[in-house]
Amino acid sequence: MQLHFNDKKLWNHLEEYLCACLFGIMLIMLFTQVVLRFLFHLSSPVLEEYSLYMFVWFVFLASSNAILRNEHIRIEVITARLPEKVQAGLYLVMMVINIGYSAVVMYAGWFKVMDQYLLGTVSATTFPLFIMSLALPVGMFASIVRSLQNIYLTIKLDLIKKEGGDV
Repeated sequence: MQLHFNDKKLWNHLEEYLCACLFGIMLIMLFTQVVLRFLFHLSSPVLEEYSLYMFVWFVFLASSNAILRNEHIRIEVITARLPEKVQAGLYLVMMVINIGYSAVVMYAGWFKVMDQYLLGTVSATTFPLFIMSLALPVGMFASIVRSLQNIYLTIKLDLIKKEGGDV
């Protein structure tokens, strides 16, 4: 299936830029941790813990970017041989299922965030754990938005065949 999003709009690169920043900071923190361990025989739990939290945010933001770009892992042996309209229909079904799944996970994740916030749960380094857990509902919400964007563009450009889709 063909991708329809406008590659020139900042909106369509938001997760990429956030992930690039998180990855860069995480890489610097982990490199510093390695240098501290092997050269100075020291360890910094703060660097280790914060890089883990950044990785969690990275994963959930990158998954919504994969939905936008239609790059999730799948097997296309059968669907690649189907007509374009049938492929588009199956893609729409897949996006609706993804929205349902993401909504359920977002709902459950929100309760975890609220529990941690209300209880004042903190990590060993006194970092509020609700901020790390907030990655789940935020990432699922971004996945829902990207799935809705793909549904709109697939209906408009693949099923109805209107030009000018620059969402």
